[in-house]
Amino acid sequence: GADSWEFTFKAERFQFQALKLPAAMGMEDDERDDEGKTLERIYLLEQAVNTMERLFAIFLQIHLSRKWETEEITRMTEWLQR
Repeated sequence: GADSWEFTFKAERFQFQALKLPAAMGMEDDERDDEGKTLERIYLLEQAVNTMERLFAIFLQIHLSRKWETEEITRMTEWLQR
């Protein structure tokens, strides 16, 4: 879709590889100036980074809770065995 993101994520280093951003919003490439394209790309990159940071914060909250060993490991094991 128009708001589709594709990337490979290396968890060991918490880094993106081959990040493909969504299509530019609103205008065709030939209608937009270089500064506008650059600013939009920066905005989209910031969105990707912010999303991963929020997901990591959620992961840490779960991982550091008491539920990690009592519930989450069991759920992950069951998921991996499917």
